[in-house]
Amino acid sequence: MASTPTLPTPINYRDRSTGLVLFGIAALIFGGLCLMLTATAVLGQLFGPIRSPQGVAGIIPGLLVYGFLAVSLIWLGIGSLLARRWARALLLIASWVALCTGVMSLVTLGLILPGIVQTLQKSQPNIPPTAASLVLIIPLLIVFFFLILVPLAGVLFYRSPHVKATCEARDPVERWTDRCPLPVLAVSLWLGVCVPILLVMPISFRGVLPFFGMLLSGWVGSLGYLAMAALWAWCAVALYRLEVRAWWVTILTILLFSVSNLVTYTQHDIFEVYRMMGYPADQIQAMKAMPFINSKSMAVWSVLPMLPIVGYLLFIRHHFREKSVQEER
Repeated sequence: MASTPTLPTPINYRDRSTGLVLFGIAALIFGGLCLMLTATAVLGQLFGPIRSPQGVAGIIPGLLVYGFLAVSLIWLGIGSLLARRWARALLLIASWVALCTGVMSLVTLGLILPGIVQTLQKSQPNIPPTAASLVLIIPLLIVFFFLILVPLAGVLFYRSPHVKATCEARDPVERWTDRCPLPVLAVSLWLGVCVPILLVMPISFRGVLPFFGMLLSGWVGSLGYLAMAALWAWCAVALYRLEVRAWWVTILTILLFSVSNLVTYTQHDIFEVYRMMGYPADQIQAMKAMPFINSKSMAVWSVLPMLPIVGYLLFIRHHFREKSVQEER
């Protein structure tokens, strides 16, 4: 069995061990917060006054996301404390993902919060103007701090050549993150994270799946989610291996998803989807009062986030190359 190669020690760099420790502690703190949110969601569903209409099954996707974030941030925080090269690579990817998510979230909130404030003022005319302003400002400030400033600091720190050299000097063994370009690794990991979420869709949302103008549900929609999970699991592994066919499958499925959502939500009422998912009538009625929840906005928002993803996939295309006949043999 071949031994893992030891890489040459970098020279002429500034040691960033202290920064790695500080950012590692920050990752541990955020991981602990995500763990608390996971526990709070479970306790709220079991004992709280406001619960998911689907019961515990309805909060499984959220539990997966927060649980994954908690475990990942704690694991990566420890890796940063130990100056592991894989931790630097993954924390750089995570910082970029969080930053991009924060920018999109800030734009989205800026578009929908004024409508929420107007609805709140109509339903409660006596609400003070200051309170209405806080409803608009506080969420924007929270997103700006946690999903813009904090990730930006992570990007600037972990992309530094001195941080990279510090980790390589303290961890001179080749790791799995070194075997794939980081831009490609980011997509591979994203697809891998999507797989368990797709697997629980049949349970959490009764398998309701928009499909080119139709709303599949039950075992038919569930099979669609399971097939998509299997396909993206293969894509995640194949992308890591830089197989060009996985790049084609990934971009084509995303484009097909976008077209399917656009066609379906322009032909079906979004509240029909919620009814099929098991939302109670009173909750659907409350959502109808929100100006941004309608079929038109759902069609737009189901496609709009796909555009930067497709653009990014085109950006990383140069990392893949067609295999020659000799390589295939």
